[in-house]
Formats: sequence, C-alpha cells, structure tokens
Amino acid sequence: TIRAEVPRLAALAKLMKSHAELNAHFLARGGQKGMERLRWTIDRIYMDAKVDILQVSDADEVVIHRAHDPRNYGDKPAIWGVAEAIEGEDTIVTSKDPSGLALRAISPLGGGAGRGTVMVGSLFNDAFAKRIAREVKAEVAFATPLALWPSSQTTQLSNRQIALMEQSLASKNAEFDYDAERGKAQLFVPFRFFHETFVLVVETDANRSEAMMRETVRSQAALTVGLLAVAILLGTLLTLGSMRPLTQLKQRAIDRVADITGQRIEEGGGNEIDS
Repeated sequence: TIRAEVPRLAALAKLMKSHAELNAHFLARGGQKGMERLRWTIDRIYMDAKVDILQVSDADEVVIHRAHDPRNYGDKPAIWGVAEAIEGEDTIVTSKDPSGLALRAISPLGGGAGRGTVMVGSLFNDAFAKRIAREVKAEVAFATPLALWPSSQTTQLSNRQIALMEQSLASKNAEFDYDAERGKAQLFVPFRFFHETFVLVVETDANRSEAMMRETVRSQAALTVGLLAVAILLGTLLTLGSMRPLTQLKQRAIDRVADITGQRIEEGGGNEIDS
C-alpha cells in the first residue's frame, strides 16, 4: 500500500509542474488578486488530486499556500528535497512530523529552475494504520526504537518491544515474541521505506487465536463423531441388506431337505454362509 504511493505521487508532481494554469497563476501572483487566483487554483487541484498534502513554495523555500492547511503559510519548513527541486530536480522524500510519517513528491514549478516548487504528499498516520489493522484483523504499527509513528493503537513502546526492535534491525530478520501475561503475540519485521528504516509491528490476540483453535478442535471432533455414526449406520444397513438374502436361502435349503427326506436337519453352528 505504501510503496504504491511512490509512482502515483511522482506522476502527480510531474503533471502539476507542467500544469499550464497553475504555472501561469504562479508566475503572475503579484498583488492580492493574483494570490487569490493562485490559491483558488491550488485548492481546486487539491480536491481533484485526492492527496493529503499539496503546497507551493517560492524560490526562497517559503510556503505560498497549503491547500491542506490554508491558514498556515509564510513559513520555511525544513524538508529535504525542496532545495533540490528549486534547482530543477524531481525528488521523492519521506519526512516525520507530529501528524505522522509522510511521503512527498516535490517538483520545480514556474517553467524552470530557480522559481519555486510544488509538493504533493500522502500521510501515513494513525488513521492509515487503523485502516490496515481493520483489513488484516490485527494491530499494526510502524516504529523505531526511538518513537512510535503510525499506529492503530495508542500504547507506548515497552522496554521489551524496544529491545526486540533493535534486535530485528541489527539482524535484519523478523523477531517473534509472545507475552503470556497479556496474551499477545507480536511480530517485528524490519521495513525499509525509501530513506527511512522502520520496524513493522503486528500484534494479535493470542487468547482469541487459542479460542478459535479450541472451537475448531471441537468442531472437528463433532464432525468426526458424526461421520463415525453415519459410517456405523451405513455399515449396519449394508450388512442387513446383504444377510437377508442369505437367511432366506438358508431357510429354503432346510425346507427343501425336509421335503426330500421327510426330516428336518439340525442347523448347526456358524453363520448363514456356514449353514
């Protein structure tokens, strides 16, 4: 899901840097009316682009307008990649801020280098983690030993979790842990995302899994007993169906002997086939 955003955002940023109306209003932004036209254009593109972040900056890296936060502008955020985009380079960067982990595509704006930038981005915040958690039916978090970033639950990192994260990052392998007291099973998987390395933490309720397993065992036992009963019933019916003609044959044979000899013979031991 996260990796799919990289080509999408890169394509959007490249489309915006060649957007004729956006570039025209950006270059003619002098005065109040010019700025209003530019901001109106950015807001309209923001609604159509379906991104979490859309902002335009000038040649000094000062934000002219944030469509996702229109009241907050005029600052110079310290985001790597803006200076490179001003020089004419398309960049994809990751950044961490209080709202979560963000993936941003930055491209030059204004028809050439040295004029400004347009930035589009997606936030991978708690809402994103909760959506993933609903899909996989487990708690999900992206974390580092220093901080918990997007998370589907608002718990703090324990010392044990931090140690397992460090171990997972050092070995570059997944680490598994079972917390018997809480009845939780956790998987720690190193996750390289562009310029950042995180640990994907997946936590499941082991008690729930055990309950599901017990229910499965009970269901399997009930099914086995049911199948055994059906097998016994079918076997009994098959046996009765097979023995009835033999019993009739035995009786006819005894009657036939009696008709010929005038004496009834003793049936003797054994079953109908022996007789």
